Amino acid sequence: MPISSRNWAFPNQVMNRTAYLWIQDADDSLNVALVRKGRYPAGMMQDMLEADRQQADLFKDPKFAGSRAFLEQARAKIPEERRPHRLVTDSVYAQKMQEVSLAEAEAQRQEKGFCSGAGIKGRSPPRDNYLINQFQQHRDWFDRIRSLQT
Repeated sequence: MPISSRNWAFPNQVMNRTAYLWIQDADDSLNVALVRKGRYPAGMMQDMLEADRQQADLFKDPKFAGSRAFLEQARAKIPEERRPHRLVTDSVYAQKMQEVSLAEAEAQRQEKGFCSGAGIKGRSPPRDNYLINQFQQHRDWFDRIRSLQT
């Protein structure tokens, strides 16, 4: 389910649209499952629009007064079509964030992943060969995710 999108344009390049997705199958959500298992904090599931708003709020702090004017000028130059846009209603987004917040509370209660005493200390990321093998064995999964972006 696409939640928000943004169009990026860099000098001498075509505009690229990026989308923030929630991967869902009926009522099951990969985003919620990852938070419930303690793999990500709930805050990592915020969408592009919320991240943009939080960045703007951060620069309201008086200690960033010197940078604020520059940032506001730069932001004002960004055309509306290139700014982040939410593709769902604010209430749907709030519901999604409530779901991950509850999942994070569950992970904390059960001391899973980042919420455990040990966290994920000592674990290394998967090796390239493993990831390539997963892709080859489950290409249909990746094709399905890609189809949700268009």
